[in-house]
Amino acid sequence: MWWLRRVNGMNPFNWPGPEFLWFYFVFALAVVSASFLVRRARGHRLGSAAFSRRLPMDPYEIAYLRGGPRGALAVAMFSLLGRGLLKEETGILSRAAEPPLGLKAIEHELLVFFSQREYADQALRNETLQAATQEQSAALRRAGLLPR
Repeated sequence: MWWLRRVNGMNPFNWPGPEFLWFYFVFALAVVSASFLVRRARGHRLGSAAFSRRLPMDPYEIAYLRGGPRGALAVAMFSLLGRGLLKEETGILSRAAEPPLGLKAIEHELLVFFSQREYADQALRNETLQAATQEQSAALRRAGLLPR
């Protein structure tokens, strides 16, 4: 093999520029091909469910991915505060208006919870409210973004 005599030993880091670049190109091509074949053998497609999810995602789903049920509840509280459905007075939240129609389950449960004045951190620890995030959890599981 003529090219082995031209390069210094078998260590590719000691090879001169063009030989090293060819080695690196062939090695990268082999790795990409092997990963493609392994994914194909396992039944993965390029348009799998995790990547074909329609965008934009629900903000509560994104928050659930980041912080679990507590993250989704925190974003829902901020959303309700921003829309004027909750009001805040010295760290205590309360419902500002009657809940409108068409709310998500997590929003409705938060408004029911805050019909009496409560601290925000109590809502984050409430197991009933955490269970209201099942809609987001189920959607993320269907999309393949959470384990089943």
